[in-house]
Amino acid sequence: MKRAKTVFLILLSLLLFSACGEGAPSQTADLPAPKDLSWETPPATTFQHPYAAAKEGAYYIENQPDGSKLLVYFDYQSLKKIPLCSDPGCRHQDETCAAWFSYEASPQMLFVGGDKLYTYSINYFMKEETPAVWMEMGLNGAGRHELCREKKNPILHDGVATDGENLYYIADTVIEKEEGAPEKASVLTRLSLTEGSAEIWYSFQENEKSAELFGVGDGTFYIYTLAPKKVFREGQEFPDIIHQRTIRRFQVSTKTWTPVEEWTVEDTQIAQDQDGVWFFDKASCLLRRLDYATGEITRAAAKVELPQGYENYAFDSTAWGGKLLVKMQYLTPEGAVWYDLYAIDPATGKTWPLTLTMPSAKMPEEETPIQLCAETQDSFLVVYGYEQKERLIPQEDGTLLDSPITEGKYALLAKEDYFANRPNYRPFTEASAA
Repeated sequence: MKRAKTVFLILLSLLLFSACGEGAPSQTADLPAPKDLSWETPPATTFQHPYAAAKEGAYYIENQPDGSKLLVYFDYQSLKKIPLCSDPGCRHQDETCAAWFSYEASPQMLFVGGDKLYTYSINYFMKEETPAVWMEMGLNGAGRHELCREKKNPILHDGVATDGENLYYIADTVIEKEEGAPEKASVLTRLSLTEGSAEIWYSFQENEKSAELFGVGDGTFYIYTLAPKKVFREGQEFPDIIHQRTIRRFQVSTKTWTPVEEWTVEDTQIAQDQDGVWFFDKASCLLRRLDYATGEITRAAAKVELPQGYENYAFDSTAWGGKLLVKMQYLTPEGAVWYDLYAIDPATGKTWPLTLTMPSAKMPEEETPIQLCAETQDSFLVVYGYEQKERLIPQEDGTLLDSPITEGKYALLAKEDYFANRPNYRPFTEASAA
């Protein structure tokens, strides 16, 4: 799910935000030298989808029966799922294993930057005396070491970037004040990879919720925010509160911080990939495309032909293999909301059903589309089935909670087979060591 790209970028010192844009801080600083910036797009940095893609495989945080986590690697050449541990005699059960994490300090995310793999682990019980930890290691798991500790256990948002010297990310944290009580805030943070220290570069306004790093371009940085907005409708005495979504671009050369696009889910749906964002206008059924490299928004010539006879629809937040995925929703006889999955070709506007399914992990009696986890140039890493495993989760009082887990069955599937609904899965098998 994670796709990494390197673009030539004048690094964004977000302290530079001048008063030229709405909500911009007043301080300025010297521009840093140009750097190559590696960028990972959601959803691979999310807690729900803990994958990170490299050129020859993908990394994943796997649940273990005792509640601990194991860092594994999907090798696309051998089709092996390998614990990221080089000790052939290791049982992968404690801190002596380079791939093992305790349940209490399990990773929230993975990120591949250059020739390094990074993990971010928060304390599950949010104990201040057990801070969040950034770890750094080689792509083969070698040299794993602690990079930085963050005492307030910040919760990371989607999106991480690196220039080889620093990591950049947005997180929810607590800021101490010289006067008054500490305040919760969403902040853009820079973590120095050489000094192992993190510093806040920018604190988002209180009404700017769900800030995410969406992408980078030539001298630009794209940030998504969500803010409430009052709308007075005809005949209403009091306004409705809608959530205004905004992508803003910081242009380093002109030192401006300006909106790129604003929308609400009532009128527009979006899907991202590594190079930009697709906007689908619900009224006209037309697509527009924001290109991160150029900063331009262009309109697709073809009108999207959505299938008829459904109650509603929702776009997948990620565009896969150059196609958009849309969930066409309907009500089951029991009154539950379910959906059929369709693909959209942005070039032609044509849609067609995607029928490769598996039993749902939460509702085994229902079929659900197979899960896309990462992609190569010509294939997808997919989950095409599930199996149940027992798990005992440690609790804060030291007791164990019996909580079975559903573990995915993984395979590579050619993109042309996926979009043609051909189940030509190439399953992964277990390997004992990297």
